[in-house]
Amino acid sequence: MPEHTGSPVPTLRPGPEAPFVARAQGRAYLAAGLFSGFFVLMGVLLTRESAQTWPVLVVACGVAAFMLAGLAYLRLEVGSEGIRYRSVGSNRSLRFSEIERAYFETVVNRAAPRGLVTFWIKPKAGNALRVNLRTFPPGAATRLLTALERHGIAIAVPDSAAALGMTRELRGHAARPGPRRPG
Repeated sequence: MPEHTGSPVPTLRPGPEAPFVARAQGRAYLAAGLFSGFFVLMGVLLTRESAQTWPVLVVACGVAAFMLAGLAYLRLEVGSEGIRYRSVGSNRSLRFSEIERAYFETVVNRAAPRGLVTFWIKPKAGNALRVNLRTFPPGAATRLLTALERHGIAIAVPDSAAALGMTRELRGHAARPGPRRPG
């Protein structure tokens, strides 16, 4: 058997230096697909009734494609040195040493009387970065919060039912054992 003399073959398992990479979870794709699918179906039905309404179908298909492409582009990386968040609206990298604090914020309105929870990361210089934690699998959010705390970054949680429920859900996910692997 010939010896391997070139550069080392990269392993598929992430090592301690490899960042954890998360993409949008399946339920986000499902929600976007159902939402846009409704409008595409309405466009098809309208086009069957009158051929002059085809622009409605084109717009509905375009919006559906944009929504699904936006989800496919979404990415969260948590590494040993910092984080990287990519969405349609932003593409930011922050080292842990650049982060001042992280906090949850609850927005209450008539449509959401219990409140909608958003998560923000405030760097020492520059604008805060909003990270949509609900789009990613719960393990990704847990890993992000754990990494921030491990680097001594305070995470403020407001005293609202929605924020406390979300953090309890994320902490509960961290306590659950993952799937067992044979071997």
